[in-house]
Amino acid sequence: RQFGGTPILITPITLRKYDANGQVVPYLDDRSDAMLRVAGRVQCPSIDLNRLTKALYNDLGETGSAHLTINDRLHLLAPGAEMIAGLVVEHLPAFLVPYLSKEAVDP
Repeated sequence: RQFGGTPILITPITLRKYDANGQVVPYLDDRSDAMLRVAGRVQCPSIDLNRLTKALYNDLGETGSAHLTINDRLHLLAPGAEMIAGLVVEHLPAFLVPYLSKEAVDP
């Protein structure tokens, strides 16, 4: 902030692991909650990527999301990286929108 930058805290993505009911098992929720509390305390924009990826994986289901991660169910393959990057861009603070252009991200 001292040099004019604006930090944005982004929580970690969730693990693509499902319970017996087909719902994503909580992963790093406590750390994500702590990060969001810090962001609020220091008045810093934040993106709850943990919650967003949990919702995405629940919507897609285990089979439908299988192409997004490698076998460890955490690290992303190219399609997953693109999808998660899209979530981040969609949830960037409004003050950054003027700096985004579709042409800059589309080949």
